[in-house]
Amino acid sequence: MFILKWMKSLPSPLLKTGFYLLLLAVLVMALLPVEEEGPATLLNDKVMHGLVFMMLAFVMEELAHPSEQFVFIKPVLLLAYGGLIEVLQGQTGYRDPSFADMLADFSGLICFYGALYFLKEKNQ
Repeated sequence: MFILKWMKSLPSPLLKTGFYLLLLAVLVMALLPVEEEGPATLLNDKVMHGLVFMMLAFVMEELAHPSEQFVFIKPVLLLAYGGLIEVLQGQTGYRDPSFADMLADFSGLICFYGALYFLKEKNQ
């Protein structure tokens, strides 16, 4: 918790810039060629999608844009970002777009916002 408190004490423009750089890093990683795919890679890919979108939601909600405004639009924008990644992957010629990846992104967002909801309810 110390690290989170320290990070929250950083200037807001720095936190927002960090979040947008994180979005850029995720986009670059998503557009790099993959070595090989197999059954284990497929499962790991979906888990990674979910974890990455949980992390993006956490950084956005807790550090970059922690306000109560736009409560419903923020996860929708993150999901649209996931859709953009899939569209761009389809344009590369060496990556394929996947609806299952979008579902994994969505499940990561559901896990984060579900946990956030229950934690807020518990603290009230």
